[in-house]
Amino acid sequence: MLKLKVKASKKYDIVIDNDISGLSNFSKVITGDKVAVITDKNVNALYPNALNDFLNGKTVKTYVVESGEKSKSAEVYLSILEKLLKEWMLQKKFRM
Repeated sequence: MLKLKVKASKKYDIVIDNDISGLSNFSKVITGDKVAVITDKNVNALYPNALNDFLNGKTVKTYVVESGEKSKSAEVYLSILEKLLKEWMLQKKFRM
């Protein structure tokens, strides 16, 4: 598991992992009340609710991208950032 600490106007963490066996420890590293889960169609089909038990009480947005290398692109990354901004940051009820 890789944990990146972002030190912007509001501090937050980005957690990256490639193995779901560590999900039981997941809630220990999530300190905020909002979580964005980014996954692909294959993983989402296998584990659609894998994080639910560990994210009780948190606002969760799941973004499902196409499977494969094409989704590992700047275009997809920017698309997800745009969705995050529109759905969370710009809505009054989700302002930080």
